Formats: sequence, structure tokens, C-alpha cells
Amino acid sequence: MAYFPLMQKTKISTEAMYLMMENIFKLGYRRYQWRVTH
Repeated sequence: MAYFPLMQKTKISTEAMYLMMENIFKLGYRRYQWRVTH
């Protein structure tokens, strides 16, 4: 998932991540991994 600079470090980005993780676990996955590239 790519964020625009305006969206970084905001409540919106936190909520987007939460919703994505919630959906992944509802689909039956048991693991979620976050990777960051600078």
C-alpha cells in the first residue's frame, strides 16, 4: 500500500491499515507482515 505524503502519519492511514488487517484475518489468514522500504 502506498501513501501520499499528505496521508502519512495521520489517523486516516492508521484506520486504513486497521481495516486492511481486519479484512485479511476475516479471510482466514493467520499472519500479516508489514515491510517498509526507504
